[in-house]
Amino acid sequence: MIEELSEVAYKLGLEKLVVEVPDLSTAAINAFTKAGFYRAAVLPNMVKDRDSMPVDVVVMMKDIKPAHDEAYDYDF
Repeated sequence: MIEELSEVAYKLGLEKLVVEVPDLSTAAINAFTKAGFYRAAVLPNMVKDRDSMPVDVVVMMKDIKPAHDEAYDYDF
């Protein structure tokens, strides 16, 4: 499913995908890492688990297409 989302993102012309995963979800983090995502940041104590204990959130990113500076049209 992660690869399908990457393909859709590529077809839509997106440059990056971002996912936020609780740091307890090791299987999810491993799956995203295997699919080419990398850890971009960790947000400490961002969510709570079922026991109301704080849990860090891992922000992961994947580059889909390189940025094309000439393609940006700034209106400011």
